[in-house]
Amino acid sequence: MVFDKARFITKALAVVGPYLGRAAIRRVAAYGHSWTWRNTPDAKIVWIEKHSHFNYIFNFPRYSVLKGHEQRAFIPYNFIAKGAPLDTLTRIQDEAIAMTDSQVLLASGERIDYACLAFATGSTQPLPANLSCNKRSEACRELQGKQQTIEKSRRIAVVGGGAVGVQLASDIKDFFTTKEVTLVHSRGQLLNRFGSRLQDYVLTTLRDELKVRVLLNERLKLPTGGNFTRSTCLTFSDGSKKKFDLVVSLSF
Repeated sequence: MVFDKARFITKALAVVGPYLGRAAIRRVAAYGHSWTWRNTPDAKIVWIEKHSHFNYIFNFPRYSVLKGHEQRAFIPYNFIAKGAPLDTLTRIQDEAIAMTDSQVLLASGERIDYACLAFATGSTQPLPANLSCNKRSEACRELQGKQQTIEKSRRIAVVGGGAVGVQLASDIKDFFTTKEVTLVHSRGQLLNRFGSRLQDYVLTTLRDELKVRVLLNERLKLPTGGNFTRSTCLTFSDGSKKKFDLVVSLSF
């Protein structure tokens, strides 16, 4: 155990040390730049973002289960330009629908001129790791709807044994111990991108401590009613069928 901790600390320092060094250099450079920078018409940044708040998607699966805390998954953008020279950043809450060599066309009809364009739209994830609403209030209601669906369902199947599927299945069983939770995965081990020690630990914890039924090497034909499907039947590789009150599909 002591050897493992020492090895972990060594590896962590190897990663964190250079990062902290670069961060310190950037902080000093930014401080110097703030004293030498002069506002000119061409030194402007326009940031186009469709969400009212930063969506911390790693929290969404848990807050689709845990009631009363969903607002904490959304981080305000109020201080995004803190410390930057005045009037250098303009944030527009809108959605880009088309681009030319010199303009971005927004859903509102507005056109934004640009000389340099950075295109960073993020990743696409299925519910509950991603939400369809752009405003925080509406997104909170969307999470609350998922909470109610999960709370009303007794037999739940989670299809997909990656990080989101493991978190969702374990949270459901942890917060609702009487529910029957089945985690189905197409591979021979959970968390394919991680090491065997973590994979074995997670599998043992799910099966032995949380009493989650884990089915591996099962490639199912998923229902067509979306990835939150109520009252549906799944057919397994041995030909057996089982009806679930809710099937959450995270395979895409």
